[in-house]
Amino acid sequence: MRHLMKEGLIPNAGSLAPRVEAMKNLLTPVLESPAASFNWRVGATHARGFIGNVGGQDVFAFVAKEGAYAGQVISSGVVQASDWALWGLIP
Repeated sequence: MRHLMKEGLIPNAGSLAPRVEAMKNLLTPVLESPAASFNWRVGATHARGFIGNVGGQDVFAFVAKEGAYAGQVISSGVVQASDWALWGLIP
C-alpha cells in the first residue's frame, strides 16, 4: 500500500480503513482483468504477479500462492521501466 500512496494513487491521510478500501478499488480491475500475469517470488513466498493500467499508469499486484497470506495481495506498486525486463515481459 505504501508504494501506491507514494505515487498518489491512494490517499496518504486519514484512517487505515479508507486507504484499504481505496487500494481494493484500485487493484480489483487489475486482478480481475490483468493485461499481463506471471509467476514470481516475493522474498521466499511464491506469488502470482498481475499488471494492469490504472489512471494511465501501469500498476502491479503480487498475490501470495502459499503460506499464511495465500490469496492475499502481498505487494503492489507502479511498474517501473526496468520491471518489464526483470519479470520477463515486454510492454
